[in-house]
Amino acid sequence: MSLSNLKVNGLYIILFIRNHPPVQNNFHWGLYFHRHPDTGGRKYHIKQQGSGWIADHGPTAGVFKSFLLVGLFRIADVPAGWEGHLDHTIRTYDSQLNTPGVMCRVWVLWVLALL
Repeated sequence: MSLSNLKVNGLYIILFIRNHPPVQNNFHWGLYFHRHPDTGGRKYHIKQQGSGWIADHGPTAGVFKSFLLVGLFRIADVPAGWEGHLDHTIRTYDSQLNTPGVMCRVWVLWVLALL
């Protein structure tokens, strides 16, 4: 599969295994917004740093080269002109990542509830 197989303006949940060999039902969750068949899009996720979590959002042309990627699952198509709103909404909880109980899966579900 390549970037050209993804739908432009498609929003995807991305899942990664955390360990090799994999542990059952133990995934790292994130979001990917695909913008262009050649240049890719933007990966949104939070990652653990020390005992807390930090936002790690940024452009990527290599989503399929991500380490331990399981798959991308398209969940929505974002209408043209709504890209800024999507970005702003996804970043809503960036300042609240170290609230007790927050982990990558919870963060994705919170963001999806806003969308």
